[in-house]
Amino acid sequence: MEIIEKLLQDKNKEVKYKILQNPNTPVSILERFLDDKDDYIKFLITSNPSFPPNLLEKLSQDKILIVRRGVASNPSTPAEVLAKLAYDKKDWIKKDVAGNPSTPSKTLEELADDSFYKIREMVASNPSTPENVLEKLVEDDLWVKVAVAKNTNATPELLDKLSLDINEDIKKAVAGNPNTNPKTLERLVEEGFKTLVALNPSLPSYMLEKLANDKDWWIKEQIAKNPNTPLNIIRELAEDEDERVRAGVARNPKTPKDILNKLFQDENISVRLGVAANPHAPIEVLEKLSEEEYYLVRKTIAENPNTPPSILTKLSKDKNAKVRAGVAANNNTPYEVLSKLAEDKSDEVRVAVAQNPNITNNNAPQPNKSISPSI
Repeated sequence: MEIIEKLLQDKNKEVKYKILQNPNTPVSILERFLDDKDDYIKFLITSNPSFPPNLLEKLSQDKILIVRRGVASNPSTPAEVLAKLAYDKKDWIKKDVAGNPSTPSKTLEELADDSFYKIREMVASNPSTPENVLEKLVEDDLWVKVAVAKNTNATPELLDKLSLDINEDIKKAVAGNPNTNPKTLERLVEEGFKTLVALNPSLPSYMLEKLANDKDWWIKEQIAKNPNTPLNIIRELAEDEDERVRAGVARNPKTPKDILNKLFQDENISVRLGVAANPHAPIEVLEKLSEEEYYLVRKTIAENPNTPPSILTKLSKDKNAKVRAGVAANNNTPYEVLSKLAEDKSDEVRVAVAQNPNITNNNAPQPNKSISPSI
């Protein structure tokens, strides 16, 4: 609470805004701003997922549009309140309800028939939209169909049907959907959508092996990044002559420790940056990279979710504000370090502190605590 109170007095409004958006901010703090004259502040607290359902219900009838929008977009808003807001006179409210994952199926089905295509598009993109509603929306306008093609709730059969559409934007969306079946992906490769197919997280091994031998570096780069790529291919691509392919391997969360140990010494900065960003990079590698002269590597280390408190404490004193901002945003940063960064001269750093979930308590990691890598 000490850090929160300090940041609420910050001269930069953005810092206060981020505090009110932080889902870990205590309800007592949010309630303090219920009568604020700034309507945007009311929007921030009503859209905060920690805001109490009983107050969300009350504010759903507020005369101020932006306040009702906060309630309509909040995943913590009760289903019955969202159902009522679906009949609001303002399209913006209905659009927010249509995109809310907590909106009941019956309400989404009703909104799928709305005359405003943007509302139907939000229904099409909602991960909670039932299969029968998505099937109806595949006959809709272009961008509604694109939203269906991106929806992870779409069935392989529905995606196969959409892949036959003549529009390229629809085909691209289908190519990236993890539910798209291999046969459909094979056809999309033949039609020229190799790059997007290569990024598909559900790509089967036989397709990954085939695309790994592609003549174009950007295809191999996507295969190098794909967490499903077999280990033997990862090892081959780690030796690729193109640094962009090696950088892809460096970023892959499934890349083994021995390869990361080698790649962090690569002469190319983009490869070392890839290792610095890898969430499973060994602690000893992160330690060495935290001494890099190029600030972007240190910044990436500061943002890495696997970086231990000891390294973050050291980087919190970095001369570059962007590095310190990375530390301020990291969930592993100790509470006492966050407290110091809350007084940093850089606005960017203080804004990052305001978004950290650990500012509300003293349960943040301690400086001498290390996090074991999971390779």
